[in-house]
Amino acid sequence: MQSIPGVRSAALDMCLPPGCLWNSVIHVAGHPELSESAMQSHQDNVGSGYFRTLGIPVVKGREFDNGDRASSLSVALVNQSLAKKLFGDTNPLGQKVGFGPPPADAQFTIIGVVSDARVDDLRSTPPPIFYQPIAQTDYNVNSIAIRTSGEPLPVASSVHRALLAIDPQMPITEIHSLATAYDRTVTTEHLLVRLTSIFGALALALAAVGIYGVLSFRVTRSTSEIGVRMALGATRTNIIRMVMAQAVRVLLFGGIPGIALSMIAGRMIRTLLFGVRGTDVFSMLTAIAVLSATAALASFWPALRAASVDPMQSLRAE
Repeated sequence: MQSIPGVRSAALDMCLPPGCLWNSVIHVAGHPELSESAMQSHQDNVGSGYFRTLGIPVVKGREFDNGDRASSLSVALVNQSLAKKLFGDTNPLGQKVGFGPPPADAQFTIIGVVSDARVDDLRSTPPPIFYQPIAQTDYNVNSIAIRTSGEPLPVASSVHRALLAIDPQMPITEIHSLATAYDRTVTTEHLLVRLTSIFGALALALAAVGIYGVLSFRVTRSTSEIGVRMALGATRTNIIRMVMAQAVRVLLFGGIPGIALSMIAGRMIRTLLFGVRGTDVFSMLTAIAVLSATAALASFWPALRAASVDPMQSLRAE
């Protein structure tokens, strides 16, 4: 894989995230036994260069390399969450851990600590994770992670050919980008975005219709007043400005309470938001700008109709 043009690095893995992990209980040699829940951790078996390929920084020690084989010292890496959970402020490098109580609690030596990563989905907080070199386990290699220098999908055909050159019968189930894999974990959020967009558009349409109806009614009732104003010298510009000012007042009377209510609602739905705060200023200003433009368009026709009133006809009607 690493010899393919456009491939920067590649690594073997038991199976790639998101969601491809299982739970294990990690015991620490020489430390008092904790509760089973306190020792729970996700586990993954990965190959040399995995963290460089996935873009997960190594914050202490080193990552696995080709020297970590079945015949060498059994080693492991932990992420920052698991290191904090098991060792607190103690340096985890060189500590012995295992999958069982003594004497099985000294199976592996920790050689590095890596940053936390959202390996389950984009909603969940990064879990504690215990990593083993896949060359020191009995598990099969089911995935290959590849980092490319550009867009990943154009390299997919070269990867497919290279794998079939090794074994024409190799079952290749899927080649996809990591972004695609994580997109599948937020299908519910995508559906909610579409639904809320539809409901937001309907609400905006109802607001526009409502403003248009209110201003049309006010213009109809004010026909005689408008006629008198024009008979006394008011210009079409004055009349349009007067009607538009009424629209601004309606917008302010509804907008100020609406902003307050939306900020309250934003706090209530903050768990459904990703990358946007419930009181995001840019989103709030965008909504205000869209609603203001809608109100201006909805009030323009009543204002234009008011400016077209014939003063003599309105006075005769009076």
